[in-house]
Amino acid sequence: MFTLTPFKNIKIESFELKNEYYQILENGKRNNKVWLIGERTDTAQDNGIQLFKWLQTHTDIEAYYVIDQQSKDFKRIKHLQNVVIFGSKPHYEIAAKANVLISTHDLENILPYKTARGFWGYENTIRIFLQHGVLGRKNVEYHKKHYDLPFHLFDVTSKSEKYEIVVKQLGYQPEDVAVTGLPRFDNLPLVPNKKVKKLLIMPTWRDWLNSDYAFKDSEYMQQYLDLINDERLATLLDRYDVEVNFYPHYRAQEFFKYHLSNVTGRIQYIELGEKTVQELLIEHDLLITDYSSISFDFSYMNKPVIFFHFDVERFFRKGILRPVEETFIGKIAYNKNELIDNIERAIKSNDITQNTDISGLFSYVDHKNSERVYKAILSKIDEL
Repeated sequence: MFTLTPFKNIKIESFELKNEYYQILENGKRNNKVWLIGERTDTAQDNGIQLFKWLQTHTDIEAYYVIDQQSKDFKRIKHLQNVVIFGSKPHYEIAAKANVLISTHDLENILPYKTARGFWGYENTIRIFLQHGVLGRKNVEYHKKHYDLPFHLFDVTSKSEKYEIVVKQLGYQPEDVAVTGLPRFDNLPLVPNKKVKKLLIMPTWRDWLNSDYAFKDSEYMQQYLDLINDERLATLLDRYDVEVNFYPHYRAQEFFKYHLSNVTGRIQYIELGEKTVQELLIEHDLLITDYSSISFDFSYMNKPVIFFHFDVERFFRKGILRPVEETFIGKIAYNKNELIDNIERAIKSNDITQNTDISGLFSYVDHKNSERVYKAILSKIDEL
């Protein structure tokens, strides 16, 4: 089978199915009360797992969560009812009857067959996009025009995200975009600590680093290694007894791990799977990132963020979805010295609580996001 990716690359795919699984799909009868939910195939720590747990507790929906058995997150959730292993017989059985498909990423992450017209009634399913962050920074590939069968419902956190980005830039109709908030926000505490005792460094990925060689010689790696090994920062952390954890983007984990295996002092390297991203965000008082949308979760908790924009022009060379001042809520540093200056001010502060107006980013700051998503899905089912 030949398909075209959003970036105009030709994708060649072939499929094999056991006859038993083929018969399951052929004989399936879809049901709007059966919902199949997931994130990336190997994760269970974002909006998908939070919505799944909420549905099990608060509704009579027959909800299932699908995940790769080899995933580290599988061990964390395998005790839950209705967790199914990707590619297993139960997965095919659920995929054959679930008429509501919900994911934080493309739906190929939750289905055991091709997400295309003609594949066991996929075109008749109800397709829900939960997202895995707040839109507003780097251009994304979820434009409606890229899909033969686009999402029926696109969940966002604010009216500006809905109209200025998803409707105006991604091409969705207003009735197909719901301002609900992200389900994972339901777990976030809304009263932060006043002093910095734990600092989290969490850089995102660079799409131009596509080989070991490119990464090793990159400004990206060097900037963060220089920061981690900076003597002035080390002295500051010792003086004020601040713990620092470094948790890079999952694509950069192996690269940084090699270079940080012998790091000593207060800066600790956190490996993928040791803790969920949300656990890390809740535990820490100050976040250092560059362009990651995870900063929105920190802002939701009224905690401070410092952005490290040493390569801002290159990162946004393909455009930015919102003006910088609207999407980066916090201090911005363009070099290491500016960054450490800002860290020092935050550590010395007697009250780091942020009192910034975030109403433009979040229409709701509460713990009812999953409930709003649920109601929006029910409305879409009734509409269709």
